[in-house]
Amino acid sequence: MSTSPMGSQLENMNHILSLLRSNSNIHPPDVSLCLTKTERDIEQISVEIRRLEGKISALRVKQEGLEWRAFRYQSLLAPIRRLPPEILSRIFEFACQDGCQIKAKMSSSPAQTSKVCAGWRNTALHNSKLWSTILIKSTGFKHPLDPVKQLLTMHLEMSKQSPLFLTVWMPVKITPDNEVALFIVKALASHSNRW
Repeated sequence: MSTSPMGSQLENMNHILSLLRSNSNIHPPDVSLCLTKTERDIEQISVEIRRLEGKISALRVKQEGLEWRAFRYQSLLAPIRRLPPEILSRIFEFACQDGCQIKAKMSSSPAQTSKVCAGWRNTALHNSKLWSTILIKSTGFKHPLDPVKQLLTMHLEMSKQSPLFLTVWMPVKITPDNEVALFIVKALASHSNRW
């Protein structure tokens, strides 16, 4: 009659406990043999645990990939994707009325909108009206030249030939050492035919 693995373990534990409790002479070869077998079993179980952990890790990676794919499929079903580009473009015109703003903080609502996804980027880049509103308001420019240059140049280029709607308030003296103000004046003057 065979015993279950659990029953066999219980018998082994009881046998060890009885040997530990007894004062009888324990036969070292028997104990050494049992210890060697037990250590071998521990190593086999450790190998199996590492194998199973590797498999679990691989399954988690696969699960994350499937979750990412499901998320992408869900985003394809979003109602906003069913809007024709013409309607989306008109919505952008209402949402991006503030256009380019160079004041204490710099911002560009068309640029932010175009970062949402490839479809929105394509729609925003093809609507020159979004890029034609420019507000510049400063008593003294604290921004470095490069970010101002990039933002203003982007709006002037993306607005293509659309009329520019400018609000400029710069009560600063435009001198050669005020490079930001000087750049703004020169850049806007080069597009004066669209004001």
